[in-house]
Amino acid sequence: PRRRSICRASDWTVVPAYLQSQSERSAPALCFRVAEPERPLALTARRHGVAEALKLRVTSGEFTTLVSPEGSALTAVDLKMQVTEKGPLHVRLPEGAQLFNAFVNGESVTVVREGDMSLFHVAPNSETDRSATVRLVYAMRGAAHGGRVALSAPSFQLPLEDVVWHVMLPPGYTLEGHSGSLQLKTYYAAGEMAVDQYRALVSSTRTQEARKAAALLEAASSFAQNGEQDKAGEALSKVARINALDAASNEDARVQLRELRTQQAVVGLNTRRQRLYLDNRSESLRNEQMEQAANLNPFMQGKTQFNAQQFEQVTMGNTVEENTALRGIAGRIVEQQLAAEPAPSAIDVTLAEHGQVATFARTLQVDGSAALGLELTLARTSRFGAGSAVTALVLLGGVVALGASWRRRRAG
Repeated sequence: PRRRSICRASDWTVVPAYLQSQSERSAPALCFRVAEPERPLALTARRHGVAEALKLRVTSGEFTTLVSPEGSALTAVDLKMQVTEKGPLHVRLPEGAQLFNAFVNGESVTVVREGDMSLFHVAPNSETDRSATVRLVYAMRGAAHGGRVALSAPSFQLPLEDVVWHVMLPPGYTLEGHSGSLQLKTYYAAGEMAVDQYRALVSSTRTQEARKAAALLEAASSFAQNGEQDKAGEALSKVARINALDAASNEDARVQLRELRTQQAVVGLNTRRQRLYLDNRSESLRNEQMEQAANLNPFMQGKTQFNAQQFEQVTMGNTVEENTALRGIAGRIVEQQLAAEPAPSAIDVTLAEHGQVATFARTLQVDGSAALGLELTLARTSRFGAGSAVTALVLLGGVVALGASWRRRRAG
């Protein structure tokens, strides 16, 4: 009787050397040995496409909505994200919604329309910190029919984790019923807020932003002294863009940023010049100071950072005219980089909790293209209280700012 071939898994190290490929020395993932073969072993290989990895991942989301008695709503969305690689975030707003502003890591960004989508780039906080924060505010005009108010969230084309949605009901109304894609977690009275209290809250928020900017400016000086040029540049760039300090401090940040970028460009140009000299030097024409400067150049040693003392050492072998020429070339390069028009500064909206607040939550939203939604049933309990002034102030401010933003786009 004929025997059937037996195929068993084997170790690559026991395969004879004459059977191994001389051009490929890596070990295979699978190795099999056929005992007593009757015919060649037939193999079928099937290639599977690699799934596209997400560049952005939403780790938590917080929605805050202020509802007016007429059914209109102003919603602020705060997302915490992990960024594998800088890329665009696609946002589809609810039908009829108007985008008020968009911030990434506390800085206003330019939003581009593509069909019914709004796009803007999301970058990590720094090279070491791959997290990012995204904030956008949008307004929706609506009408309350029979005490029912429909709220819809944007779709981000990404899965969402740990979503919390705070809804502030209009003064004089209470929550009678609800339905939608989130579950009600808490419902409480946050108290009334007068206009003066709202103004004090906004002023306090601006003060905190100014303190953070001052701390960044101080940290930038420390980074520059320690030779951490990249971190110093990131801090100065952020301070210069957010304009949270007074005019003199903002200008000081821009001057320091320009000087830092110019020094980096000078070192880069001078390093290329030193490399060209070393590759083409001859015994008859030698510049010992340039050779010494090249030996002290951190970029020649594979490093990417330098401090003020090392900057003087790098340019030690140059004449005054050569340093002036290098600085002029570097200055023109930096001016072109800084001349790129940044995103226009946007006005942020502070939505303070007041009145009746309903908090809804959802642990995971897998389908990123499906928008979260809520439908609330409100019952009127009394006439508007003092909190209605704050509601009207915030919603009116949103409408006015949207109109100003629309006029700026028309003017541009």
